Amino acid sequence: ILVGSAMFVVEESEVKEIRMSRLSEDEQDEYRQVNQSWADGDKTAVNRMVELLDKADDYDAMPTEGLQIEADAEQNRLVWSEAKELRSNGDLLRLAASIKCPVVAIHGDHDPHPYKPVFEPLSANITDFESHLLEKCGHTPWREKHARDLFFGILRNQVGV
Repeated sequence: ILVGSAMFVVEESEVKEIRMSRLSEDEQDEYRQVNQSWADGDKTAVNRMVELLDKADDYDAMPTEGLQIEADAEQNRLVWSEAKELRSNGDLLRLAASIKCPVVAIHGDHDPHPYKPVFEPLSANITDFESHLLEKCGHTPWREKHARDLFFGILRNQVGV
């Protein structure tokens, strides 16, 4: 089950453009500053980054006050540089084509990661593929006021509960 998956064929610049368009100019400046601070190893910057991303990525999510995230900027850089390489050279889709189990993708219509570059390549490369696009839903459907119940209903249906 993929939830709010990153895209399989489009570069992240499109996601960044969408996110930035949802932030004020001051927030955009702060995003750039916090992103650089975190990349330079400032672990305190990650919580502000999460707040800014939540604002850009969510439709109408329940608050996450008090949530503290421990993140490793170097590990993040390593994982995403490898994922970017797999996506750009086509290996990510080749690996997807080798999946033999059913795959279900759940995606919000307000998620800054557009759903078509997730759904279309997967449906073309995975034999048993099912997709659900949730309305009024951002990147974290389990927190979204309008889509949360539907999201959990889809999960319950998939696991037979």
